[in-house]
Amino acid sequence: MGLPKELSSIKRFGVRYGRTTRHRYAIQDRLQKQIYKCPYCAKQKVKRVSVGLWCCRKCGAFFTGKAYTLAKKRITAEELVSQFLPGEQTVQASQSKQAEVSAASAENASQPDSASASPADTAPSKPKKEKKPRKSKKEQTTDEAEA
Repeated sequence: MGLPKELSSIKRFGVRYGRTTRHRYAIQDRLQKQIYKCPYCAKQKVKRVSVGLWCCRKCGAFFTGKAYTLAKKRITAEELVSQFLPGEQTVQASQSKQAEVSAASAENASQPDSASASPADTAPSKPKKEKKPRKSKKEQTTDEAEA
């Protein structure tokens, strides 16, 4: 019984180290040797040079990422919604979100600050200390000599 192609990199270990460890290593090895998309030129030419160092073979850009994979782009909530909903609904969702924000700001403006605000919301600010100018060593020695 042969191993699937995605697990072929662990054949060199034979039966040593246990099945789970070898399969975890195979997944990590596959991600490490994969060719990624360049964030600068958008071509599928990025290869791993060393731990955390990546190089695009098309534009020659060197940059850092994760140790075994490139850092994935973080998706905002609106982008996530726009992937699954048609364009009309995303516009409605953003308009309803703006309406909620404006309603909340109107509520905050109508409430008196001192009576209804919680102590956590309006923490007193510490007065800033005035910085005294530092004296140079010459000035310190002249002050000591005068005293």
